[in-house]
Amino acid sequence: MLKIKYFEEWEFRCKCDVCQKNNHPVEMADLRLSMLEEARRFSGIPYTLSSAYRCWVHNLKVGGKAKSSHRFGLAVDIEAKNSRQRMLILRGLIHAGFDRIGMSKDKKFIHVDVDFSKPSSVLFLY
Repeated sequence: MLKIKYFEEWEFRCKCDVCQKNNHPVEMADLRLSMLEEARRFSGIPYTLSSAYRCWVHNLKVGGKAKSSHRFGLAVDIEAKNSRQRMLILRGLIHAGFDRIGMSKDKKFIHVDVDFSKPSSVLFLY
């Protein structure tokens, strides 16, 4: 069992009203969790997850794509409110081995996933 230091289970749950009311636990991939733990440790700053697992209803509501990695528990979005946070988080994610990273300036988050069905070694913009 993977020991989690920096995150709580509830942070990875769907944020929609239906899922929150039913309080469904989400199975999280050990690979992604261990990489997030290492990224957070290396960055030296707290990570606030603005999005993690999304049920298909919530994914549609927030404008996610049908094959969004969030729907399969393979992605998280991490708040990055300024350029300093973006740099520290990005360094941590790369250090931890993530190679699918998306950056959003306007919405102030960094997307990261371990979806092996999609191209690797990419940095994309929102």
